[in-house]
Amino acid sequence: MKLAGLFSNDLHANAFAHLTQNNFPHMGYQLTNNFLALEINMPDVNDLMSWTRMQIGEAENPLDSNSGPKVDQYLKAVGADPGKAWCMAFVCWCHEQAGIAGVPMTTSVRDFFTQAQLLGRLVPINNVRIGDIVLRVDYPTLGNGKNLGDHAGIFSAITDDGIPLYISGNTISTTGNVADNSDSYVDEHRLRYYNYVARFCS
Repeated sequence: MKLAGLFSNDLHANAFAHLTQNNFPHMGYQLTNNFLALEINMPDVNDLMSWTRMQIGEAENPLDSNSGPKVDQYLKAVGADPGKAWCMAFVCWCHEQAGIAGVPMTTSVRDFFTQAQLLGRLVPINNVRIGDIVLRVDYPTLGNGKNLGDHAGIFSAITDDGIPLYISGNTISTTGNVADNSDSYVDEHRLRYYNYVARFCS
């Protein structure tokens, strides 16, 4: 987004530029003969996916503790202490790092869903796209009697075979060098069970 304006002198233009830049950290500006040109580089899905993909492989330490150097950062971003479930905090942290505003900051998938609904941020699940937040809230019991807990992640890709993928935290690792089934990792794997989608970036 580009804005421009003519000021009475360089002093006024500079003051306005610095004030605006404090509120828009992604903004750049150029001042020539009292004419101020502003350019605001808004964060987008590429920024989000870059931050999200960099987290793949991060893990709790020790495993099954809901804590660790990086996990604690995810939790801190939403005002939570180490030891809490962190799949939702991971999603919130990635959006925060990418500079995407307006995302409800919470560890609770259910609370996030409720707030996203109030904000008008839910979209039809058949319209899901890269960068969307996929949510599993009160998912129906599976045919084998298994109850799946609430979970959240970021829709990341569709393979050449048409398989949808997502990146989430507080989940198992599907990499070949990990032999445990601990829900202690950030991983990208097949998206199977979700019933809501929220969108906060373009």
